[in-house]
Amino acid sequence: MPRLTDEERGEFSSRARSLFISRATIAWFLETATPGQLSACSGMLARELESRERSKRARLLRQARFPVPKAVERGSTGPTSGSRRAGAAR
Repeated sequence: MPRLTDEERGEFSSRARSLFISRATIAWFLETATPGQLSACSGMLARELESRERSKRARLLRQARFPVPKAVERGSTGPTSGSRRAGAAR
């Protein structure tokens, strides 16, 4: 079984720790995993972290409640029918 590089082990460990997986579990996995298993799990962790980051950004934008410009109705450039000007035309 080929040995894992220190870089691969470190990358996997940091991703797993950022998801709050215990060091003991990470060490066990690194001792028993094949390079293919490590690659697959590392990819899964990377994808999960990216998904969480996108969700976090979207949630923060919703919570910020930035003002949203009102949409202008198509073809309507003047006052609405309920305004004083429309009533004066009667």
